[in-house]
Amino acid sequence: MVNNLMNMNAEIGSSWNGRILLKIDYTNTDTPVTSVKDIKELDVINQADEIKRKVKWEIKAKLYCAYYLPKEYNKYSIKICMNTFEDCKMDFEAKKALNEYISWNQVKSFEYNSLTKDKEELPDIFFYLYYDDIPVCFQRVKASSFHLNDQVMIIKLFPEPCYDKVSSTIN
Repeated sequence: MVNNLMNMNAEIGSSWNGRILLKIDYTNTDTPVTSVKDIKELDVINQADEIKRKVKWEIKAKLYCAYYLPKEYNKYSIKICMNTFEDCKMDFEAKKALNEYISWNQVKSFEYNSLTKDKEELPDIFFYLYYDDIPVCFQRVKASSFHLNDQVMIIKLFPEPCYDKVSSTIN
């Protein structure tokens, strides 16, 4: 059911992460056949490695605190990641909420290698609130909105519709 929801609305698929290496061979034929095969040719894999993303971006975040946490849970963690690669992420430790509030005061960072120097072409940054390894709330923000920004930003998280663990938010 979740897959069907994600197919109808891409915004619901906020947990998508992954890499795809695809080789397409073209042959003109009157009887086309659809198929999927493993890539066993090392030269194709080596070519993909040579094209690597050469522009380095550093993403830094200081997580101050979280307010108005869902009442029914008491221990939360935060994950910040780019929407492309699993290694481009920051995991903030799980902490117990007191009066629906947690103070982290932690700084983390990761590097993201891109093909472009244009900040508008960077992938979005996702902010997740986790409870028991389940993302219960999230927010998707354009990475360019953080570029050279020295202001504290307040990120409002919304219920993650794929897991339906949080029913409402405070405006």
